[in-house]
Amino acid sequence: MTIRLDLCINSDPEFPYTQSSIYEVRMYGINAHTNAQKLKHIEIQFMLTQKTNYKIDEVQKTLALLDDYFSYRQHVKRYYWGNDFGFYDYSSNFCAFLTGIQCRLEMVSKYRLLETRSIKSILGNFEESISPKMIHKILTWLKKKDFPKYGTIKRGIKEEIIIDLKKHDIIINPKFLCDFIDDNNPIEFVKEWKIKTHINGKRMKNIEIRKLFKKAFYKRENDCIRFKMIYPSLNSLPKHIESLIISYLGFGSVLGDQSI
Repeated sequence: MTIRLDLCINSDPEFPYTQSSIYEVRMYGINAHTNAQKLKHIEIQFMLTQKTNYKIDEVQKTLALLDDYFSYRQHVKRYYWGNDFGFYDYSSNFCAFLTGIQCRLEMVSKYRLLETRSIKSILGNFEESISPKMIHKILTWLKKKDFPKYGTIKRGIKEEIIIDLKKHDIIINPKFLCDFIDDNNPIEFVKEWKIKTHINGKRMKNIEIRKLFKKAFYKRENDCIRFKMIYPSLNSLPKHIESLIISYLGFGSVLGDQSI
């Protein structure tokens, strides 16, 4: 059996400099029909994802279809002892089609994650204002201190790390950061916390720089508390209401109600 298939990726507002593309693919063999069906399902679902401006539910459905397809491909490939099980890659268009979809999903998700983080730094609490770099350094520090306890925590986006740390009874607050900065090189974080390292052209000692960090930690926490008191409609809102605000501003449609 031989099947000729035209797969399409439409242009969309998220990528204004791209045009609609047609990918011509030919398939043959006993799995050609199933392969063609799965690819058409991916094409249709991604078109729906584009129409909804990459809404989180539709993005997840597209990713699920991609995962299912690649799993199916590996399964059949093993069954047929490494045979290509009925694919004819016409001018590399088959791979280009799947890669094009994956790249768009990754770019949109990354962009909206960064935008949502900037909003959460205002709407969120103290720990959410800390940079991903510092969160990863904290995780490295904890693993060095007690690997049997913290070694199972995976590296990922900072929000996932914060959630996992809470499961291990680690709350990132000023006191915790003071212990962290005492055990680590403070110079790595001076830019993030706007710490001055020189007085009259002379570099201060690390012990003096650490004192400035500790003041900055508590100052930021006080600023967060003061912001809650003055604007209870923002920081003190329930989580689902905060998510609605972020979604209304246009940055939550990819990420959904995740702690970002």
